[in-house]
Amino acid sequence: MTAIDTIFAAWPSAKAMADDIRLSDVTVRQWRNRSGAIPPRYWERIQRAALLRGVTLPVELFVPSGVAISPVSKSAS
Repeated sequence: MTAIDTIFAAWPSAKAMADDIRLSDVTVRQWRNRSGAIPPRYWERIQRAALLRGVTLPVELFVPSGVAISPVSKSAS
């Protein structure tokens, strides 16, 4: 199962996911069928909607393979 399949598995259908995140089902289906990637501006919205369904989706699932995630450094105040 690919990362995008894991994300979509939190919903019974692309339409259900689209309804939960308040986007068109055409847009949501295009992520899976055409690009295989979800734009970063939607990641948090999708994570919150999945949590309401009892599913935790770590950010690593959204990041395209080959892209490293760097921790945010906190500077001393």
